[in-house]
Formats: sequence, structure tokens, C-alpha cells
Amino acid sequence: MRQRRSGLGLAMAGMGLLFITACGGESSEAAPTSAPLTDSGTTGQDQPTDAAPTGGGLPTDATGSCHLVSPDEMAAAIGAEVDDHFGGTLEFVDFCVYEGGMRAVWIETAELSPDAYSSTIDMFVGAERQDPEPVPGLGDEATFVAGVLYMQQGNTFVTVRVDTQVQADEDPADDRRLALDVMQMVSNKLP
Repeated sequence: MRQRRSGLGLAMAGMGLLFITACGGESSEAAPTSAPLTDSGTTGQDQPTDAAPTGGGLPTDATGSCHLVSPDEMAAAIGAEVDDHFGGTLEFVDFCVYEGGMRAVWIETAELSPDAYSSTIDMFVGAERQDPEPVPGLGDEATFVAGVLYMQQGNTFVTVRVDTQVQADEDPADDRRLALDVMQMVSNKLP
């Protein structure tokens, strides 16, 4: 499990850099770098990883984005028991990871102006070199890019990604359906 958390720190640091770039975070000063999560629940910079983001829009508690989908709700969506879940905040991105049924489901949330949604999606499209697939009827806007589901609802930008350890004969559409189900649960709980 510890190796996953190290990978999570790198993934979240990369996500933070993408958000800084997408939000026009150019500055003459270097952007602060993220420290990896420690077992004490801090980033090593005397800042709790479960601190709620500033700004309005997101319901908050002490577990990052985990308040948006309960372990029982995730178990029902996955169709298997949730073996583990953990979450927190890294820079300004809240996250939660659920593991169960040979899947890991990542939920990431951040405050982002609705005006920045298109440019943010364009950035992900450019990085992945795949065409976006709009998802009508979900949040204010929603788009699949390279199997990852992005949604803007109000001032909240949400990402849902499903990582699966599957056999070659399993249907990748199952991951897509799971991402849509999870994102709908998230959407229902956001203002």
C-alpha cells in the first residue's frame, strides 16, 4: 500500500502542475513544490493534508474528496467490497482513492472557474493526444479524455479515473460505466 501512496503523491503533484498551468499561474517566482505524504498525515511542511481548500463550493471534511462518495456507495458501484480508501489534500487538489474488486477509483476535486474548463480540457487533450468525448447531462460540462472523466459543476472541477487490474477478456466499457456512476454520485452531492 505504501508504494501506491508514493505514486499518488507524484500523480497529485503532476495534477497540481496541470491546474497551475491551466489557470494561468505564470509568475516570476517559482511555484511551490509538493512534498510527498507522510504517515503522520502531513506533507512534511507542517501543513495537514486533510485541510479543506479555501474558497467556496466544495463540501468539506477531514478526508479530502472522500466525503463525496461513501465506502458503501463505492462498494455498490464497484460491485465488490472496498478493501481500502484514503484521501487528503495536496496543494489545492483534494483527492480520494478507493480500492476494491481489482479496481482503484480516484476522485480529485479542485476549485476552478467555469470559464477555465475548456482550456483545461484542451490541455489534457493535447497531453493525451486523444479526442475529447463530451458527456451531456452531467454537471455543467463533462468530458472523457483518454478514459478519464472530467466534470465542471459550478466552481468545482472534478476528475474520476478508474485503474483496473484486468484480464485481456474484460470489457473496458465497465470502467467507463463505473466512472460515469461515480461522477453522478459526486455531482449529486455538489452545490
